[in-house]
Amino acid sequence: MSFRDIWNNGFDFENFDKRWFILLFFPFVIWFFFQILNFTPYNINKQWYDIHFNDELNGKVIKKWKDNRSNPIFKLSDSTEGFGYNVTWSKIKIGDSVYKQSKSKILKVIRKDTVININIQEEYNYQDSIIRNER
Repeated sequence: MSFRDIWNNGFDFENFDKRWFILLFFPFVIWFFFQILNFTPYNINKQWYDIHFNDELNGKVIKKWKDNRSNPIFKLSDSTEGFGYNVTWSKIKIGDSVYKQSKSKILKVIRKDTVININIQEEYNYQDSIIRNER
């Protein structure tokens, strides 16, 4: 059955070769299976690390809050928002300066009298331990 026959005569479901259905449906099932395997809390946490590894933060903290899903967020003076840093969020106070270069693991929190260096690898390990301990 060619495309021209289907176009001119319509689709003939009675004489449809079931092999075409299997050939078209089987790759979809395999793709769906791999998507489910990749959607694990461990991979989501790895994606979180990759995103925050590339973050660039530079400014003074003017506001901090938790959204409706309890995700910690802090807003900087240049209108950028830092989010997802649970341990770090508790250490940051309003008025602190925050500095992080892109592709750097170190987040610097600068206060009047101290400088706190926070390794986001430790934040990642903390998040990962929460996920592993819930199971």
